[in-house]
Formats: sequence, structure tokens, C-alpha cells
Amino acid sequence: MKRWLILIVFLLPSCITSYQKVESPRSPAAATSFQTILKDQPVESGVAVATNVALKYTIKSEAERTKVADYIDVYAHAIRTITGSPTPEELTAELNSWIPAKVRMKHPTITAAGISLIVVNYQKHYPSLKGHFSKTIDWLNKTATGLEYGSAAFITKTAADNK
Repeated sequence: MKRWLILIVFLLPSCITSYQKVESPRSPAAATSFQTILKDQPVESGVAVATNVALKYTIKSEAERTKVADYIDVYAHAIRTITGSPTPEELTAELNSWIPAKVRMKHPTITAAGISLIVVNYQKHYPSLKGHFSKTIDWLNKTATGLEYGSAAFITKTAADNK
């Protein structure tokens, strides 16, 4: 769990940035599109990179890595069900309600990974998201997408997936 926190504290903030302006746009339309791309992509790609690197380098056992990745995918689904602008504490409670307590106790890495990747970053953005339903849902959906991309290489593959 300690490795997750250390990795997340250093990796996630560097991956997730927000570019607010373009220094020398060639045209206003190009600047607006470029600005939108720069503002939207860091959330998804930052979370994806942080998830993938954390799974790959902090969990030695392949079986444990797969178990954690499967539940990170559950967290991604849980995020997409959230409505409103929850506080970080409400978000934590909602996410943890999706993972059975005995699973969380048996595999504490699942909670460490999910909460570190999602809630710690949400706390950072909460002041700007608070009370803004559409901005919050947009940010949460991008986070969920990043979790799905980052864990995709490690989740359990079924026979249907291999066809």
C-alpha cells in the first residue's frame, strides 16, 4: 500500500495538468480547439498512465495484479453511476460500496489503488468542481475512461474476449 501512495503522489500530479492558455495561436478557432484538447486529454491519459504504471510496477504477483485490475475496472463502472457533485468523503463511500468489505479486507491493495487514483485526484479538483454538476460528471467520466485504459492490459480475459 505504501508503494501505491508514493507512486501516486509523485506520478499523478505530473501526468494530470491543466493548460489554461495557448501562448501564440495562429487563429482563434485553432487556439480554441487546441486549448480544448490540452485541457481534456491530461485527465484521461494521466489516470491511464498512473494506473498502468502502478499496476505494472507495484504489484509483483500476476494473480494479485489481475485481481486489482479487475476491481479498478469495477471502480470505473462505479464512477459512471455517480450523480451530482459528491464531496470527496461521499465519493469514497460510494466507491467502496461497490467492493464487498471482505474483498477490501483480503486485498487492501484494491482500495489503496482505487482511492489513491480517484479520490486523491478528485480532492485536488474538488474546489473547481464543487456545485458544477456537468463539470463534475465530465471529470468523473474522463477519470473512469483513464482507469479502464490503464487497467485493460491486466484485467481477466474471458473466452469471449479472445474471439
